[in-house]
Amino acid sequence: MVVILYRQFKRTKIMSLDISFKRPLPEDCTKCKHCETVKESLGKENLYLNVTHNHREMAEEAGIYYAMWRPEEIGLERASDVLPYLLEGLDKLQKDPEKYKKFNPKNGWENYEGFVDFVQKYINCCILYPTHFINVWR
Repeated sequence: MVVILYRQFKRTKIMSLDISFKRPLPEDCTKCKHCETVKESLGKENLYLNVTHNHREMAEEAGIYYAMWRPEEIGLERASDVLPYLLEGLDKLQKDPEKYKKFNPKNGWENYEGFVDFVQKYINCCILYPTHFINVWR
């Protein structure tokens, strides 16, 4: 409960996008005492990414805003669902850096290079954990 309250406070004060990967629960698990313990540990978030909302316009221009900020609105649930969008967006970002550098945040918090690095990290996580559920906190 403390973690959830902290995250809510963090989101409202720092203005960032939090993305977590959550392991899927085993489908064939029974309700024995041991299994409940396994389910509890498997259902926890095991990977966490964070990026500033200042990259929103850059993400929109690259066509990856909804995949990153609002995946549930376009039916994306798992890392494997998000991956094709991220790959296409990264390709756009890398093919025309000057186009996207125009969207560098005016407040100086982060830049094009930082966003490309973040998208690459997100892609790597999706490749490593394709069955994990994506949870987004805005």
